[in-house]
Amino acid sequence: MSKFFKAILIPLDSKVEVSEVLLPTENPIQEAQKILKIDGIYQDWINKNDCSTFQYSILKGDYNTQPEQHNNRFLDIIKKKYKKPVGDVLLIRGEKSEMHQEYCDFTLEEFKRFQSFITRTDFKFYDFKSSANHQQNDLVGLILKQSNFRFNTQQWIYKKLPLALLNEYLLPGKFEYQTTRYTSVGPFSVHYTYVQLDGKSVEFNSTIHSTIKKAEAELCHKFLCYIQTYQEHLLFGTEILDTSVYQKEYEQSLLQYQSTAQSPVTPITTTTTPISNVQTIQSSPPRPEPKKIQEIFGGKYNITDQCEVAVLANNKITKIILERKSNNNNNNNNNNTGSSDYGCFTSIVSFKFALHLGDGFIIEEKTCSKVTMDETDIINGLKLIISGMEVGDKVFANIPSEFAYGANGLAPLVPPNVDIYAYIEMLEIQPKSRPSNIELSKPIQEKINRLESTKASGREQFQNGKVFQAMKIYKNSIPYMQKLYIEKSTEEEWEKFNELSCSILVSIAICYSKIPDKWKRVIKFCGMAKDYSDSNPKVFFYLSKAYENLNEFQLAIDNLKLAYKTSVNVKSDIYNLSTYTKDLTRLQNSLKSQNNSESEMYKKMFSQ
Repeated sequence: MSKFFKAILIPLDSKVEVSEVLLPTENPIQEAQKILKIDGIYQDWINKNDCSTFQYSILKGDYNTQPEQHNNRFLDIIKKKYKKPVGDVLLIRGEKSEMHQEYCDFTLEEFKRFQSFITRTDFKFYDFKSSANHQQNDLVGLILKQSNFRFNTQQWIYKKLPLALLNEYLLPGKFEYQTTRYTSVGPFSVHYTYVQLDGKSVEFNSTIHSTIKKAEAELCHKFLCYIQTYQEHLLFGTEILDTSVYQKEYEQSLLQYQSTAQSPVTPITTTTTPISNVQTIQSSPPRPEPKKIQEIFGGKYNITDQCEVAVLANNKITKIILERKSNNNNNNNNNNTGSSDYGCFTSIVSFKFALHLGDGFIIEEKTCSKVTMDETDIINGLKLIISGMEVGDKVFANIPSEFAYGANGLAPLVPPNVDIYAYIEMLEIQPKSRPSNIELSKPIQEKINRLESTKASGREQFQNGKVFQAMKIYKNSIPYMQKLYIEKSTEEEWEKFNELSCSILVSIAICYSKIPDKWKRVIKFCGMAKDYSDSNPKVFFYLSKAYENLNEFQLAIDNLKLAYKTSVNVKSDIYNLSTYTKDLTRLQNSLKSQNNSESEMYKKMFSQ
């Protein structure tokens, strides 16, 4: 190995050209400090989900004192959302097996190639191989080195399902396809048109299947096989997959179906035309006023003025609790981890529901038996409500259109932008131990929606004195806090995700603080919360409380000071100066008393 290797220096000053820097192979980071005459270096991977052969170091900057000195040139390259690089940036290539110890050359020529592709706005480059197998991505290696990887065109043999992978690759709402129904109950085929950068349209058709899901899975598989080779073509000029064989397979399946059909086939194609252009949809009926809701639905569902009312999803969903499971006598006497029959997004549930328009018209009425709530195709509003129900609960709710059928409606029954009114009765819940990887790989906004619903449902139970039920609801959301499964997010989504994760973990700690002798659990979950945000005063307040109860008074004082400091920084009124001074004095006196007692004990020990 040579005594030096090449790294790339990207100066903060856009007038200064990017250049190569020679660094010693031994202790390169420390040597970089000496060469560039700086005080500190901040290290991080090039992308939060791209643990590739490159890392960067942030030079000549301080997040707290110089937040305005962001290196936008480097930010454009890495598209990093959760931290913005400050000052000059050193881009280093390291061996994948020993990222922190071994380094090799990253030439200026390689950097310019990487930069030219990663900053393109007309095409997204994606590490399909790693993502399909739940491995850490290597975008840099993907761009610099030609791979022989190709998706198996005959069978999907990868850990991540094709639709889940495609949802990560494409922006939400971009994968819009047509569905053809050959009779009122099937079979089905699905169709998608992709436009290449040269303007050429490529058609994709699934063969005919008995269910839409099977047809959809086949279409996604075919498109992924194509787009991966198209990406290799853009990078290295290789051949693109010939899709004509897909068209032949579709035509053969259509001929085969027509030959076996008992009557002439008149397929019905559902297009992705905006709903405003569909003539069969009538204008939206007026939303009933709150007083009329009871007049329209009160008799059928026994809605009275005495019914308890609660809200979810930032006060957007209103639910009327018609009947609760009768466990009031046990609210404060549970000595275990709580009731096992509380719903969550990963539970297997059985429930009855009815959906209405505002005038009482029934859209759908059915019983779902033993379905996984997060995988069923019911509207999102129902999922949010069910996640906070127990067996025996009966609820009537107003669900806004954004949590129902949205701007498209449901032709011909539901007009666009219409609120839905739902009756739900929970029949059975079978808790599921852990969400599947498919569930965990869904877009970050869906995770945010889950966490918001969890926070609201848990708070409702906690305020009603049901500490163990609240804790169980909060804990069910922990798998969705894993950052490993987040492929893309806006800066606002990333901040919201971390804020909610921190808040829920603190809520678990608060629940444990209500249980005798559980202070170590409080410390555990507050520690987990700090991984998501270090600006929540409650984290440090409950750490201080826990250490005080464990007689660790110095740690209690340290965290109390942090609680007050963060409270001031975020302008929170959760902790005022008067209360802080009183608590600090109490802890200092306890520490002094403890030290005196220990001193006396040691004197007695050594005097004997």
